[in-house]
Amino acid sequence: MNTNNYSFKYTSSKGIFVLGKTRFKWYDLAEDPSAVSAQDIINAKTCIENADENFQNKDDLGFVIMHRCGEHCLLLVCTWRSENELWESVLL
Repeated sequence: MNTNNYSFKYTSSKGIFVLGKTRFKWYDLAEDPSAVSAQDIINAKTCIENADENFQNKDDLGFVIMHRCGEHCLLLVCTWRSENELWESVLL
């Protein structure tokens, strides 16, 4: 018997997303990978493009996790900023 309240999630790689000088590896995370629509990804990319972080002008590497949580999406954007630290931005 499963007594926890967590369901299994699956991840799928969606390749590289380039925004200005920044290159992100893109991953979708969801109970059902097909639940992340093409429109969800377009909206997420627009959100990142318009974020206060201004990723276009930073020569960075990072990754994006598009997490489908029921009807909502959580967007995790992580970059290294040429340092030994991982910077994380959470966009809803």
